[in-house]
Amino acid sequence: MIKKYFIENLNPYQKENGNVTSQFCINTGDYTLLHSHVDYWEFYVVTDGIVENHVNGEVRTYASGTMFYCTTKDVHYLTTRGKNSARYINFTVAEPTLLQMLTPLSDSVLERLYKNDRSYTLSAETISEIETTLHLLNMLPPDECKKSNDMLLTKIMFFVQVAASNIQKDEPKDDPLWAQTLNELKLSEEFLTYTVQDLCRKLNYSRVQLNRLFNARYGMSPHEYLLSNRLLYAQNLLNNTDMNTTEIANVVGYSNLAQFNVVFKNKFGVTPGQYRK
Repeated sequence: MIKKYFIENLNPYQKENGNVTSQFCINTGDYTLLHSHVDYWEFYVVTDGIVENHVNGEVRTYASGTMFYCTTKDVHYLTTRGKNSARYINFTVAEPTLLQMLTPLSDSVLERLYKNDRSYTLSAETISEIETTLHLLNMLPPDECKKSNDMLLTKIMFFVQVAASNIQKDEPKDDPLWAQTLNELKLSEEFLTYTVQDLCRKLNYSRVQLNRLFNARYGMSPHEYLLSNRLLYAQNLLNNTDMNTTEIANVVGYSNLAQFNVVFKNKFGVTPGQYRK
């Protein structure tokens, strides 16, 4: 197994410029050298065919329109599969630069980036934008390293954003199926107006069964769970928007402002209007 360093990816012009922290390469075949990255991450975008990443003893398969990545904790090599020729773009970024991108986020995001399944689907429009960027990069003179680096880092920041955003939505894969479905339902604003009956129908459980599951997992009934989510959402709207209390009440499923005020006060000890002051 070979240990690879970021500087090995750079051309002579880039090596002379100490500020270069990213690079790209377009590949159409296998890269069968088993290696690790000492000081950089790699982001891959598959534009054609199928690519297999043999990473950490597993084989992960990626189709056209997929983005995946490898970190300094991975050992891997790449092969292509299928009758049609494959094409994939490799973006490398020095780890200190990537860690700077993640500085505003919590440490848990970096930990999850190391642990998640590292596969994301990109739209045709996004792939087209990447291709345009590569075309523009190929139009630059070799000595315009700083501009090239900035353009590449902009794309890599996008890849990091895609991965980090998905991490916020991901839940542990060992969650029971009903809890995974519940987390998917919560991604929709309609969830704020759900009733227990809606949950029974969506999760395919009776009210008695659902009550037992929620109490065992969350320590509260389905009604209390829904109410808690509504009031947390309302609290955040009071903190982060200029919406009035009537508008907020409607968003979280209360057509009656007086009822919303009572429920909110029972939870937080003050009415929504008093809370905002």
